This record gives sequence, C-alpha cells and structure tokens, in this order.
Amino acid sequence: MDAENLKIYHHYGEANQREKLKEELYELIEAVDDNDEHMIEEIADVLNVIDQFVMAKHWAEDIYRIKFEKVERQKKRIKNETN
Repeated sequence: MDAENLKIYHHYGEANQREKLKEELYELIEAVDDNDEHMIEEIADVLNVIDQFVMAKHWAEDIYRIKFEKVERQKKRIKNETN
C-alpha cells in the first residue's frame, strides 16, 4: 500500500494533497461526534493522506522521534500530577 499511496501523492501533487488532508481532517472532526464506525473510516482516510506526506518527504524518523519525546513529556506530567 505504501507504493500506491506515494503514487497518489505524486499524481495529485503536494498542494492538492495538503488541501485533501484539510478536507479529511475536517471530516474526522465531524465524525468524532458520530458513531465509532464512521470515526474509524475517517481515521483511515486521514492516515492514508498523512502516510503520503511521511513517505514523500521522508519524515518517518523525525515523526517517530517527536512522538516518543511527546509521550515521555506527558508521562512526566502525569507523574507530577499524582505526586
């Protein structure tokens, strides 16, 4: 699926896919107030477009590092809340 997502990104171009990402994010925001099935579908759409950017721009390593840092920071906040 990665190759197909990358083909989609290159076919439509970055500018179009940025707009597509905004559209899909908006749909996900709306789905949060709906049922789980709708939310799952919209999460899948958002993740597909995000994956396109991650692959095309080679962001995976940076994203995983930042995610780890954010989880560690939140763990410290939780620890401080319980003390």
